[in-house]
Amino acid sequence: MFEQYLALLRQLRQVWRFRLLAAVVAFAVALAGWAHVQRMPDVYRADTRLYVDTASMLNRLLAGVAMDSSEVDQEFLRLARRSLLTRPNLERIARETDMDITAVTPQARERMLNGLASSIRVRAEATQRRGQENLFQLSYDHRDPEHALRVVRAVHDVFIESVLGLTRRDTEKMDTFLERQIAQLEARLEEAEDRRKRFRQVNAGLLPGEGQNYFSMLNSARERLREAELNLTRAQRVRDDLSRQLSALPGGVVAGPLLLEEGLPDQRMAITSAAQIRELEVRLMDLQGRYTDLHPDVVAVRRQLERARQQLPAGLEDDGRTGSGDALADRLQLQNLRTELARAQASVASEQATVEEYRRRMRELEGAVNTIPEVEAEMVRLNRDYGILRRQFEELVSRRESARMSREADLTVDEGIFQVIEPPHVTTRPVAPNRARMSTAVLGGAFAAAGGLAMLLSLLKPTYGDIGQLRNNTGLHVLGRVGQVRSKWEERRRRLTMMVYGLLVLVLLAAYLVIIARFT
Repeated sequence: MFEQYLALLRQLRQVWRFRLLAAVVAFAVALAGWAHVQRMPDVYRADTRLYVDTASMLNRLLAGVAMDSSEVDQEFLRLARRSLLTRPNLERIARETDMDITAVTPQARERMLNGLASSIRVRAEATQRRGQENLFQLSYDHRDPEHALRVVRAVHDVFIESVLGLTRRDTEKMDTFLERQIAQLEARLEEAEDRRKRFRQVNAGLLPGEGQNYFSMLNSARERLREAELNLTRAQRVRDDLSRQLSALPGGVVAGPLLLEEGLPDQRMAITSAAQIRELEVRLMDLQGRYTDLHPDVVAVRRQLERARQQLPAGLEDDGRTGSGDALADRLQLQNLRTELARAQASVASEQATVEEYRRRMRELEGAVNTIPEVEAEMVRLNRDYGILRRQFEELVSRRESARMSREADLTVDEGIFQVIEPPHVTTRPVAPNRARMSTAVLGGAFAAAGGLAMLLSLLKPTYGDIGQLRNNTGLHVLGRVGQVRSKWEERRRRLTMMVYGLLVLVLLAAYLVIIARFT
């Protein structure tokens, strides 16, 4: 590290030998550079700011009904930015600003168009939370401020027409495409409907119900068969129970004629009265077991019993006994049992027919174990193809209607889609060149040139600054050294020279500060 430090000091001593020449060079380079910067022509900037209202109020009202034209317009704006600087548009701008008059030859015209394209700048800014670029700044730099203003006005008009023109052309292309696709899908959809109809007609008895397949139909048929067999078993048990009750009646009652069949109205009334008397007698016995004979309920039931006995037809009273009434009641029970038995037998026959029908269906389903799944698979395929075509057709029809509403919305808001935030104008102060920055660069370049020249001369005319450097470079033995003793005049001269050097540097820095203060 110390050796490197010594080497640096030796090199600085070598450079310091040419300090006068370096100061002169730095001063000359700085003055020449500043003079050149001062003579550079001013460049003025003309610009305008536009706001493109792609998210208009009408679009928000049509949200969910029409297509979101904001996203579509964003693509249109990006395309308009790219198409703004195309050759036809550049030629139009050149004609409107009379720039094509100076370009006589094809080479000059090409250079003019290339320079115009490189000088026109289009910058977009996002003004919404979604990051959509709606604010555009169009600018152009030129030495003549009036010419720059004319170019920006022409670019302003071309940009607006490009956006509206692209929107119209793309909308017409989209309408044509949608109409062609809808017609094709409509024809394919009709063919799919005809195939489904013919398939249903051919396989009418093998198609499952809505949301069913073969195995669900088979399981459903088994469930219905088990339910029908259970109902048949219940009906048979009811029939057998009625048969046992009928067999348990006395033989005389079963062998006697039925009352209602003989058509005796008195006996019919007698049957009703006898049944009522038996009920009242049972109730009276129950009340007498709990209360005394003077209890109001016992007295009331006894009176009802007497009135019922008095209403019996003549010849049926038996000193308060109801033997004939019991016989009539038994015959009534017999008739009811026979009626219920007939109904039970009819129910058994009906359930038997239902079971046979379900068994027949089960045999048919089990016999079609290979046919029905194939029919189901083909029907599923037809429905799937039909569903896909139908969804595509409905989507395209919806898009056509949405495009129509979006186009009408765009026609409504064309007048207000562009808002001029800042009209075309030109700055009063030049935007280029940046003389303060260039003056700083000139000063740095002057110091670099002076230092580089002094370094080059020190390498071309080297000297030895100390004994160690001489010994190391020559390999000779150095016996000693002789120092320089300056006189007072020489010392005064050396100090005066240092002051001149410092004064030159101060003058250079003062000139730099004056220049910076002027251009800032």
